[in-house]
Amino acid sequence: MTVAHHHPGQARMHYEAMSYSSRIEGASPHELVTILYEELVLALTLLAFSMRAQDSMKTNAQFGRASGIIHALEAGLDHDLGGTLAASLSAIYRSARTEMMVARETASPERIERLAQAFTDMNDSWKKIAA
Repeated sequence: MTVAHHHPGQARMHYEAMSYSSRIEGASPHELVTILYEELVLALTLLAFSMRAQDSMKTNAQFGRASGIIHALEAGLDHDLGGTLAASLSAIYRSARTEMMVARETASPERIERLAQAFTDMNDSWKKIAA
């Protein structure tokens, strides 16, 4: 009989992944946007932290994660039904991606932190729409 030895953090990561997955499966479209905003704020916060720590591997990973979430948010817009709101959100998402690039090129975690705060505010507003 052999006993499998796992890294101590693996169980936690597995639990978090399952919790996240079950949260997504039962979510309405409005709730999915909330989840994406929350995940984006987390990715941006971790991006700023890794930039400050000068950890290029984590910076690259969080940059890619945040970029992917922004692309998902933009891809989910329905321009036919959303009209000017969808167009405005699309412009915000494009601007956020540009700001991320500038922050990366200038090694400015402060810019990333401002983006995280902006998306926190957007998420708070988005939640009020559903209430």
